[in-house]
Amino acid sequence: MFNLFVRYIIFIAGGFIGWLALIGVYTYFSEQFHPVISYGFGIIFDDIITFMYHRHITFRIKSRVVQRFVLFTILILFISFLNWSLFSVGKAILKLPVKDWLLSIVITSLLSVLNFTFNRLIIFGKA
Repeated sequence: MFNLFVRYIIFIAGGFIGWLALIGVYTYFSEQFHPVISYGFGIIFDDIITFMYHRHITFRIKSRVVQRFVLFTILILFISFLNWSLFSVGKAILKLPVKDWLLSIVITSLLSVLNFTFNRLIIFGKA
């Protein structure tokens, strides 16, 4: 159980490094392109860097790179949509009396456990 917790912390660190790459790329391109385009470039870099980090450091799996990257990207899109959906339901439909940033942290934290589980068992599983 302790090893799983350590692996989760390593997983979170990889997501943070990817996010830093996103912000860095966004900042770099934001003067040349529209912010939406710049953010899109950042997301692409974030996905690639986070995938490579998880592949080499978090899960140490080297095989089936293209297949794993496609599944990883699909999972990231799904988790992102779920995050947006839960936030929207919480704020617009349920009208939760919670600050936006707090709701976002709670949702993202819960989804990170789901994301880790899917990555550990499906994307980077030993099969």
